Amino acid sequence: METSDEDDRENTFERLCPYGAPMRMLPGVADRTPEEWAQEYGKRQFALQERLTDKLADLLAELLKGARIDYVNNIEQRTKTEQSLADKLRRKGESYQDPLAEVGDLSGLRVITYLPSDRVRVGELIEQEFAVDPERSPGESAPSDPARFGYESAHYVVAVTQDRAALTDWADFADLVAEIQVRTVLQHAWAAISHKVDYKTEAGCLPRSVGNCSV
Repeated sequence: METSDEDDRENTFERLCPYGAPMRMLPGVADRTPEEWAQEYGKRQFALQERLTDKLADLLAELLKGARIDYVNNIEQRTKTEQSLADKLRRKGESYQDPLAEVGDLSGLRVITYLPSDRVRVGELIEQEFAVDPERSPGESAPSDPARFGYESAHYVVAVTQDRAALTDWADFADLVAEIQVRTVLQHAWAAISHKVDYKTEAGCLPRSVGNCSV
């Protein structure tokens, strides 16, 4: 029976990162509130997730340097806080059964390139060096809505590969995932402008017609 490339990628991710794959159900999790999940995250996972974020930023910088890919300044990084996780779970409602396993951006990194061609190269590098979850990784796609140009980053939910997880320095992170975004400097600038305009429009500082001018 033949399998598609997408099937192969999905099977590879689940084999390399079984706990990072969606739906790791734990006993009694259905009745937990967003605040209770956030507290559990703070106690059980935040410190480890923060270490993963730092290590991934260093690794990405090393990989980009080795591949001679130009990117803007430092790699942006952040680890989701307890409050931001609780806020996300409230917005998402019942979408998650076990957020600590299913939320893909507890560690978030962003690479900003100068050229679209370099953005593609970064994506190819990520797919070579990490186990990528195909279901949660849109990757490269053509912008579908001009108003969302700045949000059309390529997104990759990744885990460390089995070979890297076997190394002492990486063993603690074998069951965790992170999200890496890749966008061009023009997309990044557009996203910043759109965010500012949207905020002022929602706050009533600008009329809706002005907000629509960002399209």
